[in-house]
Amino acid sequence: MIITFIKKLFGLGGGSTANPSGQGQPGATGSEGDRPRRRRSRGGRGRGRGAPNAGQGAEAGASPAATRDAPESRREPRRDDRRGGRGEGRGPARGPRRDEDAREERGPPRAAPQPPKPRPVAVDSTAPTYESFALAPQVMQGVSEAGFTHCTPIQAQTLPSALVGRDVAGQAQTGTGKTAAFLVSMFQTLVTRPPREGRSPAAIRGICIAPTRELAVQIHNDAVVLGKYTGLRLCCVFGGVDYDKQRKQFEDGCDVLIGTPGRIIDFYKQGVFDLRHVEVVVLDEADRMFDLGFIDDIRYMLRKMPPPAQRQSMLFSATLSQRVLELAYEDMNEPDLVRIEPDR
Repeated sequence: MIITFIKKLFGLGGGSTANPSGQGQPGATGSEGDRPRRRRSRGGRGRGRGAPNAGQGAEAGASPAATRDAPESRREPRRDDRRGGRGEGRGPARGPRRDEDAREERGPPRAAPQPPKPRPVAVDSTAPTYESFALAPQVMQGVSEAGFTHCTPIQAQTLPSALVGRDVAGQAQTGTGKTAAFLVSMFQTLVTRPPREGRSPAAIRGICIAPTRELAVQIHNDAVVLGKYTGLRLCCVFGGVDYDKQRKQFEDGCDVLIGTPGRIIDFYKQGVFDLRHVEVVVLDEADRMFDLGFIDDIRYMLRKMPPPAQRQSMLFSATLSQRVLELAYEDMNEPDLVRIEPDR
């Protein structure tokens, strides 16, 4: 132990001599406090622990002092100095688009959607034409634009009676053209006859009652096309939509009302319109009215209208069952029965 102490005292143990600055020379084996501390790079925590990256101004294995004293041109540029900011290599950042550029991409404003034309139904070229019925010009123009030239079987058998003001009870399936049959007849009647005396703008002249909102919307779309040139004001009401939005339709009056029983009765009880001047009433898909429990509502509305002898009534159903015929004979004026059997 004495020999070891003498070697350490006189520096004869192969170790390094003491450094006045307190920092160990390269290769010296001193305590942990004598080792040079690694300098943390600007890039944040963890950078500089491995081999230096390219462009940092330090060769592999260079000492921290050498890296710190490297020329400024060899040092890595700061992140803020890189071109394009975040995401180097993606090009310069795009500025906010101008309104003109956005409009060019969007294109011109779109026009309001037009109601779809009634779906064409296969007809026989030998069937009666619409021109043979001597329709009013404003009605015939809408029929022509809808693409109707010849009548379907249900149209050929109901129009002769309906156009002269007779009541009709027709049996026809959906898609046979029955909607055009009663709309053309209704428009012809309302255009060629003057309104009743004492009628207010809130008094309805024609009404179409449908069991479902989908059917009511379809009838309304067809009415917009067929009645485009008649000048008649059309309104459509059904459940599931805000009352105030539908009530606005009646601000300028209404000539033809299309809707479902529940919503029609709601607006009637609110005094939105009057049924005492109805001239034409249509019940579409009467058999479904019974199935959905609307028959009491139908009878309620019919009692608020003029009596059967003072109005024209048209009823259409997929089947003319006994209960449908009872409704026809109780609330209609001796209707003509028309039966179109479905194709087998």
